[in-house]
This record gives sequence, C-alpha cells and structure tokens, in this order.
Amino acid sequence: MTSVENTYTGFNSVLSILPLVTVIKRMVDEDKPGAKKLYQDLLTEIEAQPELLQPSINKEMLHRHEAVVEALLATIFPPSVSSNQGMYAITFPFSSETIYASPSFKRYFLKDGTAINVSDRRTTVDIAKASLSLAYNVILRKLYAASMPLTATSVHAFPDEENNLTTYYELNLNAEFVDVECINKEFKLPAGFSPYRTLE
Repeated sequence: MTSVENTYTGFNSVLSILPLVTVIKRMVDEDKPGAKKLYQDLLTEIEAQPELLQPSINKEMLHRHEAVVEALLATIFPPSVSSNQGMYAITFPFSSETIYASPSFKRYFLKDGTAINVSDRRTTVDIAKASLSLAYNVILRKLYAASMPLTATSVHAFPDEENNLTTYYELNLNAEFVDVECINKEFKLPAGFSPYRTLE
C-alpha cells in the first residue's frame, strides 16, 4: 500500500470550516423555512464555540468538538449517499489526511490511521495529478475569475492481488468549500494566458 501524498508541498494549506458555515448561514438567512429548521440549532452550537470559527483549526480542536464537527460535515453528503453505503471522505485541502469518512471508505482506503492509502504507485501519482489540477482550477477561478470547474472526475484502477482482478473506481473531487488567498498582490497572469491550454 502507498499513501497518497500531499498534492504539492508548496501550498500553504490549512483546514477551516468557515466556508461551509458561511454557505449554511446564507441558506438560513434567505428565510428558507426548511433550511432554518434543519440547520439553525447546529449553527447556534457552532457559534457557541468561537475557536471553531477561526481561519484555521487543527486536529486537537477537531477532537475537542468531534460531535458538532461531524454533524456539520455530514451536511455535505445527502442521505441517499449515506444510506447506500457510498464511499466518501473529507480531507485537509489537497492532502491525503482525512477528517471525516464513510465506513466503506475507511474500510477500503484508510488502512493505517487517517491517511488515504491505495494499492499501487501509479494510482497514487494519478490521484495526485488530478488533485493538483483541481487546485489550480480553484486558484484561477477564485482569484482571477476564470471559468474553471470546482469539481474533477477521474477513473482509477485498483488491482486486487488476492484474486488477480482489477476494480475501477470513479473519483469525484470537489473543492466547492475551498477558499484561496493571494500572498503576492502584485502578481498578474501573463498576457494571452489560457488556462485550458496551459493545464492540459
């Protein structure tokens, strides 16, 4: 088994639940009765823990508030996915370290602790490439208003040495709740830059 390494060590990536909380608060503030009934108590509980609303939180904070954090993260996945034993997980941004995962995902991909593991090096590299491409999509869209998708889909082979069969899984990466911040305000994209051509 090989661990899916961080996409790129140059990314200063931190975990924050603020983007998700902001989206849920917006739904409640739009006076949608269903959203308010479903999420208001959860938001109240989260807002009662100021450290959870910091720009970045660490593993210790997650463990201290495990129940409320899991309740918040569970809102991302519809009941239909959960009831059908779907495989899904939430990681630190563009990292292999998970903070929330379904039972089936844990069984297949979290063999040692909370880091995602796959059976061969090629799959590891392919997943890292897909994640890196999505990371650049997020940067281009949120900082430069480029029309780039915040999701990415790819198919990966997972050989099973015990029965000599290969299983193919579709991987869906979603960065809708990822924010980026520019640390060099003077940087400008080159004239004539085309993200579609450059990132292919």
